[in-house]
Amino acid sequence: MEFFRPVKVKRLISELIDSLDRPLVFVDCGARGGIQNILSRAVPGAIVIGFEPDKAECERLRRAAPENHRYFPVAAGKRKEIRTLYLTANPSCSSLLKPDFELWNRLLDCEAFIEIQAEQAVETVTLDGFLPESGIKDVDLLKLDTQGTELDILQGAEFFLSSTILGVITEVEFSPMYQDQAVFSDVDSYLRQFGFMLFDLSRHRYRRTSYPRESETRGQLLAGDAYYLKDYRCINRNVKEQLMRLIAVASYYGFHDYALEIIIFLLEDKSVQLEVFEKVALEQICHRFLTEPLYRNGFITKMLRLVNHPPLRKILRHAVIFLKKITSSYDGLQSKSRYEWRD
Repeated sequence: MEFFRPVKVKRLISELIDSLDRPLVFVDCGARGGIQNILSRAVPGAIVIGFEPDKAECERLRRAAPENHRYFPVAAGKRKEIRTLYLTANPSCSSLLKPDFELWNRLLDCEAFIEIQAEQAVETVTLDGFLPESGIKDVDLLKLDTQGTELDILQGAEFFLSSTILGVITEVEFSPMYQDQAVFSDVDSYLRQFGFMLFDLSRHRYRRTSYPRESETRGQLLAGDAYYLKDYRCINRNVKEQLMRLIAVASYYGFHDYALEIIIFLLEDKSVQLEVFEKVALEQICHRFLTEPLYRNGFITKMLRLVNHPPLRKILRHAVIFLKKITSSYDGLQSKSRYEWRD
């Protein structure tokens, strides 16, 4: 997403957001490692709320946090209760759910990651209950990375999903990697009830241990990160301010066409009463979108798009296969090719 960020448009949108009643609020569930987020970097004044149930990691985050970042040593979930956190050899695989060992053990170089090192009793809270008690009454963007409990968190955030949340970035699995976890179809169906639309999906593939390490394979699509934005036609509370914020969230994540569509709606819809400075600011942003080069790193972006063109990708794949074959051992050259590609 870093390539898709026109500098002048970003500055104009930041100035527009700064004029609103409150700063953007970003909630991160599964905050291990700290905030690695475009929005929090692009808008230094945004309020960041992090949930990290690993107490040692949460304390580390607290010590390093800037003034507008707050971290809580609890887990977000569907209800308030005490649960067990399974701390794994790879900390990023820790979860309130036990790993599906039978699946993980069949995946290359994954078995050691999910070995349970310790168990820790943690408190779970709902976002709908905990955030207002902590003085947070509005949330603009929600990020989830909790290894299988993302749907539980969403079910405990029904009020915010139906009222103020405009964007959701969530890790999803396409097959259960943890015991009794919800998968992508469950999460997608739930979010669509609140007017959210899927805008992007990263994909992470895993390969089996039984296949030769040096051989090419696509592997199984098991996980990814899904990007959702609210359908602006579903917003019916504080419409003008919510749409301004949605423009910012959409643009910061590279969905400039959607941001422009909302801007045009605001400028043309007579039911939305814009202040003079708001109208001028939106017109300037609209002009920038329509008249300036969209990509800051134009050459790199064009090359990436070219490489991802299906016919060229097929040619490149076969070229890689050929180069590997001619540089392999004598026995490998004499045997039938072991490389298989599927488009």
